[in-house]
Amino acid sequence: MFSISNVAFADKGFYINLDSSLDRRNHVEKQIEKFNIKNIERFSALTDELRQCTATKSQKAVFEKAISENLNTVFIAEDDFDILENIKQYNNNTVSLEDPLS
Repeated sequence: MFSISNVAFADKGFYINLDSSLDRRNHVEKQIEKFNIKNIERFSALTDELRQCTATKSQKAVFEKAISENLNTVFIAEDDFDILENIKQYNNNTVSLEDPLS
């Protein structure tokens, strides 16, 4: 199960990352450790010489991989996602990430 802070969200998680984007990969790996993210896999982003629709191609390939692995639910993120420790709600109250997850 893909989980954040021991709360399950999907069968498996993926994050899409260009092989050359080591800084973004490092950022995601720090979040994985900090927020105890389990069962998330790096997916090497697809590229082509024209760099047209490569994000869409990568996302489509992740869904195809999920289907081939017989997964019912998946979490898919690009490598620039951020998890915030504190969440500002619509009423301007601030809550800890742990509050909504528990």
